[in-house]
Amino acid sequence: MRNSIFLKPLIITLLVLTGLFYLFSWRFIIAVPKQSVRCLHAKFLLIDKWDKDLSPGDLVYFEFAKNTGPLYEGAEVVKKVIAMSGQTVDINEKYVSVDGNKAVELDMSHGLAKTGLSISALTTHYTMQTDELFVMGETPLSYDSRYWGPIKQEKIMGTAYAIY
Repeated sequence: MRNSIFLKPLIITLLVLTGLFYLFSWRFIIAVPKQSVRCLHAKFLLIDKWDKDLSPGDLVYFEFAKNTGPLYEGAEVVKKVIAMSGQTVDINEKYVSVDGNKAVELDMSHGLAKTGLSISALTTHYTMQTDELFVMGETPLSYDSRYWGPIKQEKIMGTAYAIY
């Protein structure tokens, strides 16, 4: 009789916790960036698979669409949104400008040397279409839209938040 007093609340608590865990894992992913060369300062990310409403400065979780450099088609990637629909992006080796204003200072010389490319081999001016985002990492070693161009919104899988 005594065991049943504790057993019923324990079972209810376990069912509630299991349900909450299921709902949390259905919407969110806790991720640890796997790349050997870090392109973001974050060590842990919380990814909201339902939130696809992005603004410049947000971290976007997306599926990579082609095989290029160290990335492959289908790779799951997190980068920072720099520009969106209607904005113009200009790239030089030292910084990226959005709508004529210097937005991000990030030296490309190491990345260019590593890929064997020159800045003249890359597209250095983009006007974002309605379904495009220009994304970048936060470190000079980042392989991002400066090298492979904008991403399509259809490839967005959610919004990421830096936990640590």
